[in-house]
Amino acid sequence: MKRRWVVAAVLAGGVTAAVGAGVLLRGRAQAAPPAATLPVRVEGGAVVMSTGFRERAGVRSAVVERARVEPTIRLVGATTFDPENVSAVGSRVRGFVRKVFKVEGDWVEKGDILAEIESAELGAAQSEARVMRAHRKAAELNAHREHELAKKGLTTAREVELAEAALEERTAQESEAQLRARTYGADRARGHGIVTLKAPMRGTVVERHLAAGQAVQDSHLAFRVADLDHLWVELEVFERELPLVHEGDQLVVSPLSAPGLTIPGRVAYVGGVVDATKKSAEVRVEIDNRARKLRSGQSVSAVVSGGKAAIEALTVPKGAVTYVDGQAVVFVLEDDLRAQPRQVTVGVGDGVKVAVTEGLKEGERVVSEGVFALKSELYR
Repeated sequence: MKRRWVVAAVLAGGVTAAVGAGVLLRGRAQAAPPAATLPVRVEGGAVVMSTGFRERAGVRSAVVERARVEPTIRLVGATTFDPENVSAVGSRVRGFVRKVFKVEGDWVEKGDILAEIESAELGAAQSEARVMRAHRKAAELNAHREHELAKKGLTTAREVELAEAALEERTAQESEAQLRARTYGADRARGHGIVTLKAPMRGTVVERHLAAGQAVQDSHLAFRVADLDHLWVELEVFERELPLVHEGDQLVVSPLSAPGLTIPGRVAYVGGVVDATKKSAEVRVEIDNRARKLRSGQSVSAVVSGGKAAIEALTVPKGAVTYVDGQAVVFVLEDDLRAQPRQVTVGVGDGVKVAVTEGLKEGERVVSEGVFALKSELYR
């Protein structure tokens, strides 16, 4: 009895296994439909898609047409002061800061006093100037006396010549001492040994590097005054793009912190030297900053429109071009559902369309949207 049960169980297991295998084979057959029924496939190097796949992937097309292209270059740089509209004010003499009149953000006119420095060095120079003035007056009196004596025949021509030479020497010494005192920043109205630091131009105090009671040296940078109405933007343009940038080209600048804000500018200088390491050259842009939309040192992006380098060429939308192993490729539509990849040579672009110099003919249709989906199927 037990033996019959075992045989029956084995037979039942075999039947179950056979049925399971049949179901598995049928499932595999259903999972591998004919290639012609796939939503997308590669056939003869082209991507063939169904209408459903085309809609899901958002595949759109555009016609290759001849148009004018004004090269557009996107760059990143930073703002800085216009060198013609910024001045540094140094202490020029050793001493102690007596008083500070202006701080960062203050508006100043040319000649306004920024700070006072009390300096023994200046005091010594002023005292020397006074001594030299006294010596010059004495020499002047002596020369006059010798001339009067010479008229009466009471002295020699030699004595007159020596008196005139002494006067000339004392006059030169006095001039030198006065110049030294002025160079130190002497201001008689402020008192003996007092240096006044004055604004050399109208503008805004943007830097202050001293405080009351501070000891300073003769090379100390005390203030920086700038006209913030005018700023520069310093950009670096790669060597291959330099021919597209010219002095006078118009552009727009946007702070990286506020990309939606656009500020017009003009290319004022294109560097004549290419950095051997970075393979780029400096480009300076003038910005009208009267609206105070930018600050010096701020990072910005710039879009340069090279109108002087505009060309007439066959063009495709920027999104139509993809790259495979560094080579530009577009998908040319042979019909609505068949796209053939083709290598092309591209030229300049304006941010919307790209010039194609080789590989396409006017009137051909290319895939302008959904390129990534086709590329993924082709090179999966």
